[in-house]
Amino acid sequence: MEDSYRFFENRACRYFPCHEGLSDFNCLFCYCPLYGRIPCPGTPEFVRKPDGTVIKKCTGCTFPHRPENYERIMRLLKPSASGAAPIPEPFHGGTGGADSLDFSVSVNPLGMPGTVRAALAGLAERGSCYPDYHCAALRAALSRRYGLPSGMICVGNGASELIALAVAAIAPRTALLLAPTFSGYERALAARHTELAFCPLRREEQFSFGGRFATEFFVLLQKQPDMVFLCQPNNPTGTCMEPELLHEIARRCEQQGTFLVVDECFLGFVRGAERLSARRLLVSYRHVLVIDAATKLYAIPGIRLGWGFGSDMLLARMRQLQPEWSVSEAAQLAGLAALQDESYLGMTLAAVEAGRNFLAEELGKLSCTVYPGQANFLLWTAPRNIAEQLRRADVCVRSCAGFRGLGACDYRIAVRPAPENQRLVVAVREALGAC
Repeated sequence: MEDSYRFFENRACRYFPCHEGLSDFNCLFCYCPLYGRIPCPGTPEFVRKPDGTVIKKCTGCTFPHRPENYERIMRLLKPSASGAAPIPEPFHGGTGGADSLDFSVSVNPLGMPGTVRAALAGLAERGSCYPDYHCAALRAALSRRYGLPSGMICVGNGASELIALAVAAIAPRTALLLAPTFSGYERALAARHTELAFCPLRREEQFSFGGRFATEFFVLLQKQPDMVFLCQPNNPTGTCMEPELLHEIARRCEQQGTFLVVDECFLGFVRGAERLSARRLLVSYRHVLVIDAATKLYAIPGIRLGWGFGSDMLLARMRQLQPEWSVSEAAQLAGLAALQDESYLGMTLAAVEAGRNFLAEELGKLSCTVYPGQANFLLWTAPRNIAEQLRRADVCVRSCAGFRGLGACDYRIAVRPAPENQRLVVAVREALGAC
């Protein structure tokens, strides 16, 4: 075997140059300083032992010995804090007050399933016990539902915790995001001083993933960011990426060692979700992480529950970084009960489609521009800023002024029950008439 390990000089090591002048050396840290790193940017093999444990085998990997990788290795070992961008403040909600009719929070218009309400009714009797730290029962139920080993599943305190855990586990120096998209990705990455690049979704192309977007995205991907975040469907635009494009992005990310995180928290509201899901990519690609949550689909934002699917090595590292008892007994019970209610999902799709079609048609009649989203919310643009008028009418919508590429006349609204949707249309009509 070629002695390529001699060419890696870890100048960040306080003992360097311990091997200066030697013709041979066998320093494990210099041979592969990333050996203990999970996930690993190299090309190791993962071998499952008879007892079920997975070990890392690096015999055929030359990643740390190639000079073109030295700079990246140093960044992975010691992420720079220089030039850190400010961490965005978390924001959730809209333009109205606490008593407003709330269209700013995009949860299931059917409300919490009856199975979940029944499960939580007896929670007081179990409140004195610690929850299962490993979420074994819930992970087993998710394993049965999605046909994935429980080792490829991580349960967390909502999608936000899983996003933060993924960023902490990967420690990216650079990342690529969409614009506009959910601000939680940027917040998690800014906390790690990650350098960010943004690929715009264009208003003139109705914020779709076609047109100029795909070309520009692959140009940015050639710069080999350590991490990429996609949202399927995207929030706040509601647009979905076709499976062929998603597959090609995953393939290129795998080739260059970029971790691809796909947020599917709203995908349960989209008809044909299974065809659009990135879960099918997990069999072929170890650099893909899929994040989902019960928060939106089962209308339990106060319970906080989400789950991630990915390689067992990545999720093992995420679980190591997870705070103790982050998934409460209530959350685990709610998750188990929600997964048992199959009819609820069918009723959800019907209600969301009817409500979304009604809102799109009626807002279009009011000279508003409505973008063709597929989720349980709609992005639309009013002819002028009507935030103050809606506030006075006690109707709360999500102002999109804080999203990259959007402005003060852009709003996101949730699909609510029919009487509430009708009230929103009336409020918008009156607000535009009063301007």
